[in-house]
Amino acid sequence: MARSERLAESLNGALHSLFARHNDLYAVGEDIVDPYGGAFKITKGLSTRYPDRVLATPISENLIVGSAGGLALCGNRVIAEVMFGDFLALGFDQILNFVTKSVSMYGGRNQMRIVVRCPVGGHRGYGPTHSQSLQKHFIGIPHLSLYELTSFHNPEVLFDEAFDRGEPAIVFEPKVLYSQRTHCDGKLDEIFAYRHLEGPGHWVHVYPADDGQRPGAPSLVIVAPGGTAAAAVTAAHVLTGENDLPVHVLIPALLYPLELEPVMEILRGASGICVAEESTSGGTWGTEVARHVHERLWGRLPQPVKLLSSRDSVIPTAPHLERRVLLQPGDIVDGLRALARRRRDAGVSTMLYRNLSPGSGVGSNVISRLGQAAEVPEEVVVPKLNNNDTEYVLLGWLVPDGENVEPDQPIAEVETSKAIEELSATAAGVLRHRADEGVECRPGDVIALLERANGSGAATDAPLEGVTSASTRAPSSASASLGTTTDPGIVALDRAQQLVGQVVTTSRREIPDAFVLRRVRLDALDRMERERDDHDAEPAELLELLIKAIGGLREKFPLCFSSLADACSVRVATSADVGVTFDAGNGLFIPVVREVEYRSLVDIADDLAEFRMRAFRGTFTEENLRAPSIILSWNHDPGVVMVQPVIPPGLACAVSVGGALEEIRLDDSGRPIVGRAAHIGLAYDHRILNGREAVAFLAALAAVLEDHSMVERLMKENHGSGGGPNGVTAVEIETTPRTS
Repeated sequence: MARSERLAESLNGALHSLFARHNDLYAVGEDIVDPYGGAFKITKGLSTRYPDRVLATPISENLIVGSAGGLALCGNRVIAEVMFGDFLALGFDQILNFVTKSVSMYGGRNQMRIVVRCPVGGHRGYGPTHSQSLQKHFIGIPHLSLYELTSFHNPEVLFDEAFDRGEPAIVFEPKVLYSQRTHCDGKLDEIFAYRHLEGPGHWVHVYPADDGQRPGAPSLVIVAPGGTAAAAVTAAHVLTGENDLPVHVLIPALLYPLELEPVMEILRGASGICVAEESTSGGTWGTEVARHVHERLWGRLPQPVKLLSSRDSVIPTAPHLERRVLLQPGDIVDGLRALARRRRDAGVSTMLYRNLSPGSGVGSNVISRLGQAAEVPEEVVVPKLNNNDTEYVLLGWLVPDGENVEPDQPIAEVETSKAIEELSATAAGVLRHRADEGVECRPGDVIALLERANGSGAATDAPLEGVTSASTRAPSSASASLGTTTDPGIVALDRAQQLVGQVVTTSRREIPDAFVLRRVRLDALDRMERERDDHDAEPAELLELLIKAIGGLREKFPLCFSSLADACSVRVATSADVGVTFDAGNGLFIPVVREVEYRSLVDIADDLAEFRMRAFRGTFTEENLRAPSIILSWNHDPGVVMVQPVIPPGLACAVSVGGALEEIRLDDSGRPIVGRAAHIGLAYDHRILNGREAVAFLAALAAVLEDHSMVERLMKENHGSGGGPNGVTAVEIETTPRTS
């Protein structure tokens, strides 16, 4: 099956189609003409095909919106591009006082067919002035429609509707979605499906694929527009199986005017509703949704609508700080869990009051005691960690019983059939163990309680009535190492770094490793980049080429793709599954690009783009990290001369690559020239490989990268029929260089 196009490609195609259909359509904006084609290449090719109708402007958003309004006032259709949505604030006056008012302030109704396009949102490390979501500042302006794109919606349909309204519109385009594939077949994965709802608003309903087996069951509902929709779906996956409540996600394309009628039945049957958006709180689209829901469903809502937004802060550039500010999937998970708990607590309260006899004195006595007690403890529930296991093992507690914990602090380790997962505290409080180390637990089991602060601000020390406290025990080595210290010169290592240290220690202790290094010229890659730049093609990336080249060597060097079966034998991999190191500041991850010998560079690049986002967000799944057959340690930073990788226990070897270095060399005529080179290395387990084969492997890899014809061949799309799992034939890697 052919893969769907990326959202950026879908946008570009929509613009080309609109220009072909409407001779009165103009585009205005900064740097939108070829060969640049816009900062995100959305207008690529338009000015070449329609040179008189694609107009580049000076760097002035006020001018861009104003000139677009003038063209629209003369009866034309106009698409105005603001390079970054943050700068739309500079065109606010034109939007508020000119283009929107021109619809009706001249004694009649004018057709103001103008659409302002602007990339918005963070998660890209662009910093405080290029990462904001300003949607809330434009809500409520008369004659102004607001849309937000997602990977579920067709941009051309939205542009057509905006023009047909005859009023100005803003289309917000989350930058983080540009590289993502669009959805087109009604199925997300084996767990969730989706459908487009009839009626205004362009609503998409994401629901559990097995929801038909639970007709009429109450559900948790997340309402999430634009780039937040992907985070909402991720949260829905996490919560699947945690309780008896299915999770549904509602995704609109039209933000304003707000059209809720198509989703009212779904909202009416919800046990909890959460609205998630990336903007800061206060006067948001989410509050508008909550207001309408409360007005229409008051008396039927089991609890108030929960609003989730990003923190009140400028948006940092550093990825780990940006994650602290912007709304994350984990924040949505916490919000939904709070709704589920409130539903359970409401059920308990109802039963309590029903069983108290009025006038007996018992009721008032119990209610009085409840009012004086500490808050209801929060349950620590085992989440569903994968689809393969129905139960796990509580491997150990990272925090002793009775100690205080902070939100997001790791408190326990749970072992599945494939990995060890950490469970973190969802709130601050005193941890009370309810399960011993080594016991089996199932998704949904309560293994601990978090006692919250009472009215005086102190947590209660007494165990809950009817709950036996865990026996006193010495903290494990893991929990002890996380202990606090009063010495300001000592900084505790985070849990992720401790785990990396454990793997490295095991590797160094158990593996008789050796290391070989080779210099490789990057002339072929540089030449290919120049050629592709001349043809305005996608650039040649060393990482994708390197992964593809490594995969092509599997059949010639099978032992390099093997793992120890026992002391006397190895298990040879049947496919090249290349693990690539990623460190985004929140831990070292090694996600795996599968079956690379059968994959095109485009497919490999798609996987790497997804991995980068997962690394920033810390959302890798077990499947992403499972069972590599070889490792690539990627340290291609400027000035890095040599990298000696660590071999993960069990694997035969790990490849490394350093940074690109400039060097002076002689050409064929003896004249000095400047070229680039990098060092590739191979750390290998001497129980499996000897130096001769390690050197030969590196020589073969270098031969591919230094051969222009092979680089050119690898750069071509590789979609022929053949023996690969997706109908893709493996590229045959030649291990002797040919003349470039």
